[in-house]
Formats: sequence, C-alpha cells, structure tokens
Amino acid sequence: MLFIQKNEDLQTLCAELAEKPYFAIDTEFIRERTFWPELCLVQIAADGVEACIDALAGLDMSCFYDILNNKDIVKVFHSCRQDLEIFYVLSGKVPCNVFDTQVAGMVCGMEEMASYQKLVSTMLGVTLDKGQRFTDWAKRPLTDKQIKYALCDVTYLLQAYKIMIKQMTENGRLSWIKSDMEALCDEKLYEVNPDNAWKKVRTHIKDKKSLGVLKEIAKWRELEAMHVNLPRKQVLKDEVLLEIASCQPTSKEELSGMRGLPRRFAKNRLAEPLLQAVQRGLENPAQLEEESPLENNNHHSHNSKNPQFLSEILGLLLDIKATEAKVAGHLIASANDLDEIARYSDSAKTKTLSGWRYDIFGRSALALCHGDISLSYNPDSHTVIINE
Repeated sequence: MLFIQKNEDLQTLCAELAEKPYFAIDTEFIRERTFWPELCLVQIAADGVEACIDALAGLDMSCFYDILNNKDIVKVFHSCRQDLEIFYVLSGKVPCNVFDTQVAGMVCGMEEMASYQKLVSTMLGVTLDKGQRFTDWAKRPLTDKQIKYALCDVTYLLQAYKIMIKQMTENGRLSWIKSDMEALCDEKLYEVNPDNAWKKVRTHIKDKKSLGVLKEIAKWRELEAMHVNLPRKQVLKDEVLLEIASCQPTSKEELSGMRGLPRRFAKNRLAEPLLQAVQRGLENPAQLEEESPLENNNHHSHNSKNPQFLSEILGLLLDIKATEAKVAGHLIASANDLDEIARYSDSAKTKTLSGWRYDIFGRSALALCHGDISLSYNPDSHTVIINE
C-alpha cells in the first residue's frame, strides 16, 4: 500500500501504470459545499500495484492525467460519470478507454444500476465493510484504516473486472457494451451549459412568460454559482426561482417584498443582475413544449390513438425479453425509447432498433406494434406470455 503525497512517488506510480494493460480506479470527493467537486483522493489498483494519491497534497497531476488519456490502457471504474466529470473539470479532458462495471453488469445478469457493494457480492461473494463510508475525505491526516478502506473500492473492482471480461468474452457479449463505454467518454456529457440549468428545477409551469423568466434566472444562478464556487441553492433556492418566475418582479422594491428572498437581498450586488435576467425572460417567452425531431420531419405514422398505452405494453414485452436474455431492461431500451417506438414504429430513431438490442427486443417490439404478436396473462403460472 502506497499513500502518495510527493511528486516523485506519483511519477514512479505513473511509470508503473504505463506498463499495465488495465487498472481499476476510484475517487473520493466532496461537493456539498462547492459548485465544482473537490477531489480528495484517487485510488488505484493494478496487478502488483496498490496506491492512493492524495489529491490535496499540491501534487503536479499532469503525469497522471497523461495515463488517463492513454488509449492503450483500460481504466476500470464503477458508475464512472461523476469520476469522469471531476477529471474533465481538472484536466480539460475526459479519460479515454473506460470500462464501467455498472454498465457491464447489466449484460452479466445483474440488476439495473447495481451498486458497487452488489457487484462485489455477486461477482466475488464478498461483503464489504462500510464502516468508513461517512469519512470526511478532505480531513488530514487520514488513518491507515481509512486508506485501506478506500483501497477496497479498487482492489475488489480489479478482481470483478477480470471475471466480467472472461464471462462476456465467453458468451460473446463484450461487443454489446462497446458503444455504451465510448459514449461515457463524450465531453458533451460533462460540459456545463448554463442555458440548460432550468431543466434541473422541478416545475409544472404552464405560462410562456413564466417559463421564459425561469430559463433566464436559472441561467443567471448557474453562472453566479460557478463564479463564486458555491452550490446553486446557496445562491438562490429552487423554490425562490419558481416564485420569481411566477411573480416576475421588475424593480428592487418588488424584490424586497418577496417572502422567499433573504432579507436585504434587494440591496446586495445580486439584485440588479437578477432583475436583468427577469427582464430578458419577459422579453423572450419560452415554448412550453418542443416538437420532437420526428414531428418536425413530418413523420406522422402513429401506431395508436393512445401511444402511452402501447408504450406500457412494450414495457411488459421488454421485461420478458430482458429476463430471457439475462440483460437489464434499461440497457436495452429506456422509457423514452419505448415511447418513441410506440409513436413511430419503424420510423423511430432509437438505438433499440439496431444491433444486439434489435435481436433481443427491437424485432419483437415492432411485431407487437404491427399486431403480429400479442401478450396474454396465464393464470396458472401467473406470468405474461408472448403469443406469436
């Protein structure tokens, strides 16, 4: 076990990793108090190598980022989206050649979005010690017990990866997840787009002007939170954004009369830019519903007067086919995919109607849409069966 707090030790580790075909990696970070995640620890495990990198030790991490961007080395994560986001923020690049065991688990007979604890239990028969799960990873010094606990997240991950690769190679499913792994490395997933910040606010706004205001003030809040590196809610809470979108104040006097805002808010530096955002929203009312790309392209081959009902039936078919194939249904088709197929059948633009997903489910889904197969309930076995 190596706890790395010096540049020369990090360089030695990177030289070792450069010779490995793959290694397991995990991070410990904190983001409750900041907009940007604060990386505290990076755990690494490869054959013959175990190390924790102290990301708070002021290290020059450039040699490690070079390893993450080495296309010849597989980087094994579990549920990697947040880890990849952190490395993108810190280095400006998303690690390449990534293998996510959570995604792979869905073609290895595991449930959707299985936890690391479930992965280790299923693949290795090991019950993890979760005694240190509430550790403050930003606090120094870390104890040997805490470091050993953190390393378990990668030592078992390395073992699970080897088993999964062997299993998927033998059953011919390794290629099934190739595109999903490549998609995880798309920089667009991790770019912060303030124009879309309003989508993070749960709302049922039915008024164009109110929605226009919400979009502008959510964008303003996002940019302010990024600038001061504070969580969005510490700039303004979601419920306050919704109140402003509804009341649409245009002066500091109107702001000062709003119950949800902190006292004296109308007199601080944020008041004027917030009012400017409200004004931009009022001048640019938003569309309440955007047409789907298919509708814009004049695809109107609806399968049903009630596509939602057909989508629900497709969901039952998906459950049957996923169970038969021992693949998590979500990896085959999402709820949006089912809705798309229910509405547009053969014209649907979805990954479900191509490749291995088509073989397992897509072909039968289209047959159901065309009335060539049906589902029925068997009261004797208490199951839903496919009538072909």
